[in-house]
This record gives sequence, C-alpha cells and structure tokens, in this order.
Amino acid sequence: MKLISKIFSLLLAGMSIATTSCQKESVEVSNEAGVDEVIMFKGIKVLKPASVPQEVFGFQTNYESAQFLRLLPAATPSAREKVAPFPYAIPVFYETLKRVAQKYPKMDEWPYSEKDLKQISKDFPEIKTAEHVQKNSEVIVAYYDRLIQNDISVELPKLKNTKSGRLRSYDDNSNPYEATLANVFPIAGLCVSNARYDSQAWTNERFGSHLPDSWKGNAFKHAVWNAQGVRKMINSGYGRYESYNLMKLFATAHEQDPNLGGAINANDVNTCMDLHNNAIGRSYMKNSTGWGIFGVRNMPDENEIKNVWEYHCNNYLLYKTTPADILNLTYGNVNALASADYVDFPYGVKIIN
Repeated sequence: MKLISKIFSLLLAGMSIATTSCQKESVEVSNEAGVDEVIMFKGIKVLKPASVPQEVFGFQTNYESAQFLRLLPAATPSAREKVAPFPYAIPVFYETLKRVAQKYPKMDEWPYSEKDLKQISKDFPEIKTAEHVQKNSEVIVAYYDRLIQNDISVELPKLKNTKSGRLRSYDDNSNPYEATLANVFPIAGLCVSNARYDSQAWTNERFGSHLPDSWKGNAFKHAVWNAQGVRKMINSGYGRYESYNLMKLFATAHEQDPNLGGAINANDVNTCMDLHNNAIGRSYMKNSTGWGIFGVRNMPDENEIKNVWEYHCNNYLLYKTTPADILNLTYGNVNALASADYVDFPYGVKIIN
C-alpha cells in the first residue's frame, strides 16, 4: 500500500508540473496590464499591484495560491506529507523571504507603527484606523501573504544558482518541510523564524545556553518558541485558532525527519520530548489569551512568557526517560501528539534530570 501511495504521489507531482506550466502562462498574461487597480478580496477593497496576477487573489486558501505560483506541488496539501525536494538552499530561501517581506508592514508586534498603518491604509482604501486594522486583521494578513508569495515566486528563481556561501545563514535549524510551509504562509514563517531566535536568546538569558539538548533549558526553549510564535502570529493578524494550528504545523514540521521520508521518529525520545514541550507552549497561550470585541487581544507579553516558563522549568518539569513515558502523558501516540494544536496536560518534560 505504501508503494502504491508513493507512486500515486509521484504521478500527481508529475501532473502538477504540466498543470503549473500552463498556469505560468496565465501569470505572464495577467501581468501585462501594467496598471494598479482596486479589487475585492475576501469582501474588502484592496489595491492589486500591476505586477501581481489577479488570479492570486481569487483563491480561497493560501495553499491554492501557492500551487498556482508553483511554490507548492499540487500533490502536497500539507507539510505533514512528503514534499518534493526543496530546490533552494534553506539560507537562500530565508534570505529571500526576509528581504521581500521588508517591503510590507511589519505586523508581528502591536501596536503597529504609524508608517505601517499608512501603508495598510494605502493598500486597503476603506481601512483608516488602527481599530479597523484589528477588526479586519485576518484579511489583511492574507493579503500580504499573497503579495509575498508572488514576490517569492519571482525572486527565488533568480537566486537558484547563487552560492550559499555568499548568504547569511538566517535559519540553519529549519528543514525543507518548514520552508515549504513558509512558502504557503510567509508571514507565519517569519513569525516562527523570529520566535526561534527569541527562544534561543531567552534560553541563553535564563539558563546560560540554548545548545544542550534533553534538559530543562531545552524544554524552556521549545515551550517559549511555541508561545512566542503564537503571540507573533496573532499580532500579525492571524486568528488565534489559526495561530495555534499554524504554530503546530511549523513546530511539527521541524521534527519531521528527511531521512525517514518526512515521517516523525516515534522511537526517538528527544523528538517526543520536543513535540510535548511544543504543545505545552501552545496550550499556555490558548489558556492565557483573551479575545475582545473588534479583535482586541489580551495576551501575555514577552517578560511574562519568560518568567512563567523559567519558573515552570525550574520547578514543575517531569523527568521521563522513554518515548512511551512521554507519549502516555497525552495521547500515547506520536502522530496524535504531532497533530494536536494544544493539549490539556499542564507539565513539560525533560529526559536528563
């Protein structure tokens, strides 16, 4: 059955090449107009730059627009499934993503800057106040996700032959599965990447080093990475439940093993520890985030996240030594844990006492 499934996936991938080559023609045609225009996107008027195909804004989901722009194989609906070999070095991809995103409002910290609010008002002619921005934040982040997707699809081929040694290695810890997801949700990908650097810095600050694995400092790093990633996504405009889900997808993709065809190694105790502590960090944000009228959010700030998790990891971590010991704290199954946006179990784990 696995062989049949693999063959079917390869056939679909082959079909996607033919499909997307046809789609590329429509992209080129729709770029010829050369005039910015106002269109409707998810019920709101937005400015469509002349360089962006109108089709990009016609899809319901980011997955569809990513497939249209050939950023995602048509046979790959999620990063949990096997993906085609990522054609660019990971540092090349993240350098391009971060450079492209600088053109657009930086939305992962609230309140937004006056400059960014002006840019949003320009791109959304009917949105004029910070309150209107928060109320319509999910459409706004979807709009900028589509613009960044388009820019990536144009810029990456130019860099395909660039020597990675000339590039700063923005995200050495990411793998092809995370990069594929960042093609689909670019702003979320940046939130996750920036949260990773925050988590490393915070672990250095509170525990002396972020490098050792298996101990309480590593548990802290994974929990605050997920908490901070959710926080940044919500500030960027993603809905809170979408933020839990997206952070889950990225954190789980991080644990996928390319040597196992993208599967998660249920027999690796460090992997099980990381998945558990990732889920605990997201669960903390779920339990600590309030949602008022017009999208007003009430979330822990960065100091609260650091303080809560430093105390937790110094006092409440459970010492477990086998994958089964860790998995039995929640679902007893690695794939169920990997698929959970959050869990009810309140304690993190360590495997070195």
